[in-house]
Amino acid sequence: VPDLSVDQLAFLRVAARRTWRFFADLVGPEDNWLPPDNFQEYPAPVIASRTSPTNIGMALLADLAACDFGYLCAGEFLQRAGNTLSTMEKLERYRGHFYNWYDTRTLEPLRPQYVSSVDSGNLAGSLLTLQAGLAELKHQPVLSSNAFQGLQDTLQVLVEHLPALPTPDLAKQVKFLQDTLHSLALDGPPQTLVAADTLLDEIHRTAGGLVAWLPADIDIDGELYYWAQAFDQQSRALQDDLELLLSESRHFSNIPTLMELARASAVDTAAPSSAAAAGSPRYKGAVERLRIIDDLVDRCRELAVMDFEFLYDASRGLLSIGYDVGERRRDPSCYDLLASEARLASFLLIAQGQVPQKHWFALGRLLTSHGGDVSLISWSGSMFEYLMPRLIMPSYAITLLEQTCKAAVSRQIEYGRQRAVPWGISESCYN
Repeated sequence: VPDLSVDQLAFLRVAARRTWRFFADLVGPEDNWLPPDNFQEYPAPVIASRTSPTNIGMALLADLAACDFGYLCAGEFLQRAGNTLSTMEKLERYRGHFYNWYDTRTLEPLRPQYVSSVDSGNLAGSLLTLQAGLAELKHQPVLSSNAFQGLQDTLQVLVEHLPALPTPDLAKQVKFLQDTLHSLALDGPPQTLVAADTLLDEIHRTAGGLVAWLPADIDIDGELYYWAQAFDQQSRALQDDLELLLSESRHFSNIPTLMELARASAVDTAAPSSAAAAGSPRYKGAVERLRIIDDLVDRCRELAVMDFEFLYDASRGLLSIGYDVGERRRDPSCYDLLASEARLASFLLIAQGQVPQKHWFALGRLLTSHGGDVSLISWSGSMFEYLMPRLIMPSYAITLLEQTCKAAVSRQIEYGRQRAVPWGISESCYN
């Protein structure tokens, strides 16, 4: 992790919280819990109600990241992931592969029915990563150590939308929340269940008051109203999740993990207390949550099983671009560069034994240099090609790939300055 200043970290966390809003708002029941390909703001707001395997994988990992960052409590994360996996299980597939595009409202594959090697690799990698994240959840404290940092990030976005002269009551409520969350950042989160519950109760009561103290003439479709509501809902969800798991018992001296709660429930059952004898063991919410996690892990594993043999061109040692199912024809073109988003699929398939190790060395390593930096050439020079696989794949210092990614970013920043345009250019369906 690079050395970042406090301001830089705050900037990145606010950017992360704003990014999560896309998934929080747009991945919902109307689109069968599938992510839209894009949301267009101009000239009029339009949601593109189609999705790809890559989009679906990114949405699932966005849920996991939001849980890690403290924007989603674990219960909400499991519910959202389960909803998306349930839809995926209904989608038409070919030899385990999801088609390149689906209509998110009807769930029909869009024509031509095409299997994309890179999309399938991205989705398989996302599902395996999600599977590992779900398994880790069993051993995490039931109140995430990042829960209060997540609230602080949401509050910071809200603060950026406050009017220049907020009403005294609104300013007072916001200052109390800022001071409380800032002190937690310095001193660390509460270490006991009682302390955590008391603090969450105090924060939630103040957060509910925030909405009440907003200006009387506020635009309910505006940003300030949105973020005040988001903060209120986020704090309430944290408290509700804790209550669900812990019922009325608070005998733990620390913040327990799901596994610790389940073990306590097993002890209850083995040596019945009055509650267990009445058929209601403590922490049954934790036992049920562990069952849900195991179920989701199994479903991720099953959905990640895809047969790539028909996509591999053994004579060239490369993966084809894809396969047209309607025409029953493999694409003659292949992914032949290491600096490509397809290297994630290559990495996974070699690890799984679906393609031989020599495939990695068949990927082209054409070099270029700029300003003394040597880097690999990609097809179009986009950020997506260079950086997307790094979301999941390991990266190693002092390697050509690592050097290439840094050089690509540096060059794009330079290009942006030269042309007075934003840097970070990738392919886009945006207007």
